[in-house]
Amino acid sequence: MIDRIARSIAMDAGVSPDDAYTKAQTDVLLAAKVDKESGKGLSTEDYTTAEKEKLAGIGSGAEANVQSDWNQNDDTADDFIKNKPSLATVATSGSYDDLTDKPTIPAAQVNADWDASSGVAQILNKPTLGAAAAKGVDSAPTASSTNLVESGGVATALSGKQATLTTAQQAAADSGITSAKVGQYDKDSAA
Repeated sequence: MIDRIARSIAMDAGVSPDDAYTKAQTDVLLAAKVDKESGKGLSTEDYTTAEKEKLAGIGSGAEANVQSDWNQNDDTADDFIKNKPSLATVATSGSYDDLTDKPTIPAAQVNADWDASSGVAQILNKPTLGAAAAKGVDSAPTASSTNLVESGGVATALSGKQATLTTAQQAAADSGITSAKVGQYDKDSAA
């Protein structure tokens, strides 16, 4: 009978009897409702006070992830990068002409000069030459020559000389060469 009364009330309220709840359905729904508690309005605080304060501290319109913009100059903008370093022009242009304090780069090919005492042609750490090397080369040696001898001059000076020693000359060489023996050798060769 209660179900019939409930249906009648629903119909009077303009609700279709098919949309009206039975008593059993109404009891289930009423058991699941949240009762109003003093000081809490219709719900409880389901998150911590720290979370509530954090949420309250987020500005209106804030975004979780903002792409930083190197060119942004407005320090109040979300995409502004703080403490950017100042870069030299060459860092962004990549041009050699934008370098400051450029080194002087010598030409790719430089002929070394033994006598140069400065500049890129100077030979560094040259050895000190002995007296014989400093005198030059004698291409036509004589008995009184003291200079170094070029291979061509040596060949000219030795031209026509005996290629091998005789047995007597070899014996003299084996017994020790003295100036007297050399003199004798020269006499024997001339004959």
